[in-house]
Amino acid sequence: MNQNLTKFFLPFFVIINLFSSPVYAQLPGWVLTRDHDGNRYYIDGRGKIWTSGTPEYKYKAVSLAGIDYFLVQGQELIKNHYIPEGLTLLNSILAMPVTNNRIYRAQARAAKTVNSLKKREGMRYARHIENSPFLLYRVDESIIVENQVSHYRLKIPYETTVLNSNLRKRHGYLYNGLLAGLEFKKGSRERPDKFDSLLSVDSEEFKSMLSSVDELKTHWEIILGPDVYTRKVISRDRKLLLFQIDNTMSRSFSGYEGYYINGRKGNLLRIIFGNEVSGMDREKMLGILRDFKN
Repeated sequence: MNQNLTKFFLPFFVIINLFSSPVYAQLPGWVLTRDHDGNRYYIDGRGKIWTSGTPEYKYKAVSLAGIDYFLVQGQELIKNHYIPEGLTLLNSILAMPVTNNRIYRAQARAAKTVNSLKKREGMRYARHIENSPFLLYRVDESIIVENQVSHYRLKIPYETTVLNSNLRKRHGYLYNGLLAGLEFKKGSRERPDKFDSLLSVDSEEFKSMLSSVDELKTHWEIILGPDVYTRKVISRDRKLLLFQIDNTMSRSFSGYEGYYINGRKGNLLRIIFGNEVSGMDREKMLGILRDFKN
């Protein structure tokens, strides 16, 4: 699916390097390495890993396969004053389930760096998290996305690229938006420009408690106004309202829409995909909305 399809359904924003270091490349005895996640780094004669220490992407899911790279890169980013980007990697490592000693050791080193930074930054630490709130890490064949500000969790069984995020705060109100592209099969590009599906999350925290999921839906109807979708209810209870949606202006794509409430928090999720998508992938995408934790 082309990113231009976002104009049909995203309420809040428009979609707006690979590592290379000629200095490192000239050092004798250093070996350029590429791991299973596509990360490129150098290993010196003593086995020490050297990364770029500059942001190569906003978000990338950390994994067991590339954990050595992600740990060193996170530490180097913080050392070079790219603190939100470095924290994203290190806190993503800390969020991974501990399934072996490699993860345990990496988490111990990541925790040491993060705890030292917390003491040094004080109140500024929370602002760093707001500037880069998402954690991404792989578990088996899925990517877990956790929001450290809005405190929700997504389990996505596809390659996931964060395309944009947005945060707004005012007295008694918080908004955090996410736009991500999903690939059913990983392509050859590090950051693709076409996706099989698009996922958006609009997360809010209000001054007062939400009385029902219908209150949240009405809230978004007022904000967005009339749209081009027909809706069929899939699931409903006091805290969840889940729809199948179809575009009346373009029969080439459709999707799912979910409204979720939890106290003062409200979330709107949408997934859009082409009508040629198979039933199995449709079930997987519906599972993303069913398994959403807020």
